[in-house]
Amino acid sequence: MKKVIEDQINGDIQLRHSGSGATSPFLSWGIYMWSDGITPQQTNPNVSWNCNTDFKSDGVHPSDPVGTTKVATLLLDFYQNDALSCPWFFNNRPTWCSSTTGKTDERIENNTVTVSPHPFTSASAVHFTPSTSATIRVSSLYGRLVESVTIDGSSGVYALGGLQNLAASASGIYVITIVSGTTTKTTLIVK
Repeated sequence: MKKVIEDQINGDIQLRHSGSGATSPFLSWGIYMWSDGITPQQTNPNVSWNCNTDFKSDGVHPSDPVGTTKVATLLLDFYQNDALSCPWFFNNRPTWCSSTTGKTDERIENNTVTVSPHPFTSASAVHFTPSTSATIRVSSLYGRLVESVTIDGSSGVYALGGLQNLAASASGIYVITIVSGTTTKTTLIVK
């Protein structure tokens, strides 16, 4: 894997991922998920594993729903915050993605959107910094609009159970975007 990623970085024409003649996906490293059991990583204290709850009886595959939710949450956090993965993950460069030139922005501090309970249930609600009005858009990871609703955002809470298209959609990962004036805030949910 290291050699293939290195070849793409070095411009191997068969691994071109952008521009005309692109024939390959963008290749990059992902999150490092190894830990010494329940002892968290020093670089990422969110990464630790309890064999009794996080894995199936085979000791290899994540349990459902505890282990799979943990893996999904770690991956989503990585994709939303890694400078290279963020623009690829959202198929563009949202203003809150860190740039690949080393500059960072205030995404984590300003993006005060959460969904609870999470993963999605009919009781889930999106919580966000209140505004006078807002549009909530739910999209697939591929950018397909699932649902859009304009609300009075003064309470800062919106029940997602009322979104019929989302409720009827297949299990997966969805993008929740809240637009209010010139401010856009985004989070992901697992359904």
